[in-house]
Amino acid sequence: MKKYFLKELSGGILFLVGIILILNSFSEITGFAVVGNINFTEGSILGIVLIIAGIYLFAVGNLEKNLGYFEKGAVITDPRKLKKIAKRIGYNGREVKEGYQILNEKGKPVTVIPRHISKGVYFNIREALLTGQSNFRKDY
Repeated sequence: MKKYFLKELSGGILFLVGIILILNSFSEITGFAVVGNINFTEGSILGIVLIIAGIYLFAVGNLEKNLGYFEKGAVITDPRKLKKIAKRIGYNGREVKEGYQILNEKGKPVTVIPRHISKGVYFNIREALLTGQSNFRKDY
């Protein structure tokens, strides 16, 4: 089992436990004997902390999963491999004159994968794919 999966799973569990604690603060849940005598303030604060920790762990696990697509220390110069990675991460794309344009979920361009990739271009493409930030000078 991959580390990122465990982080995503534990993040989801912490999130759900936080929701349950907050709901339990408003009214006592019958049969909820793990934290039976907890007042409204303590339950709410603990619930919020668990929700934030769950979201953080889920986000870290997701980032590690996306980083896992890029081999450590390797420079990918094959445009087809970069297109596959972009699709696995969740981007769409289209062919353009310069190469293959990667689009975010709103349809705005994030980067272009050219037909010939140098080391510097690869690092720019990788950063754009991981952050979702456009690497164009002008945001369209």
